[in-house]
Amino acid sequence: MDDTVEQAPRKPNSNKMKTHFMRNSLLLLSALLACTGPSLAQTADTVTFRLDGGEGITGEMIEYDDNVARLETSVGLIAVPLEGASCIGLACPESIRIVPTLPPLVLTALDGTISLSGNLLQITDDQYVIATDFGEFRVDIDRVSCEGEGCPEDASQPQLGGEVVLTNGAATIEGRLVGLEDKAFIVDVAAMGIIKVSTDLFTCTGDSCP
Repeated sequence: MDDTVEQAPRKPNSNKMKTHFMRNSLLLLSALLACTGPSLAQTADTVTFRLDGGEGITGEMIEYDDNVARLETSVGLIAVPLEGASCIGLACPESIRIVPTLPPLVLTALDGTISLSGNLLQITDDQYVIATDFGEFRVDIDRVSCEGEGCPEDASQPQLGGEVVLTNGAATIEGRLVGLEDKAFIVDVAAMGIIKVSTDLFTCTGDSCP
């Protein structure tokens, strides 16, 4: 009689902090920031596998055993061999989970709507590549400010709330920069209130300019 007991696949531990607020925040990040690979909503079980060739696979961890992990990705369910792979995210198998060694940083969207914490892995194609508890993110440098010891020395730090001057030829707008959106300065102008001004048409000068 064979007493061998086959090991059942292990499911990742449920994260006690997986709340409705966390899911909404991660969905906002997916909309605001450029994530790795095809678009996929990030959840507390989202991980990114890095294979020997350097390519990354991001998906929701379904289960794993000693040899293979199964992920739900934007192209369906796939199996990823663990040998030679590394993994980013809380739901990763402990044996291959990447433990960041660089100091943490915080990336904040220029309009101030949301922030993302993690550890910088590299900068490539004008993007920060960072490791988070929910896998790898690639974030356009010109869409965020960077704060923390892990930020590059030359990271841009626009400070909202300061006075700026926007010019387009003879046209001049002076006010307080209160926000930034895609291709728009949001400025509080005396006697006019909050206005939006195209970044394509106006040049910004002042300490608060991005």
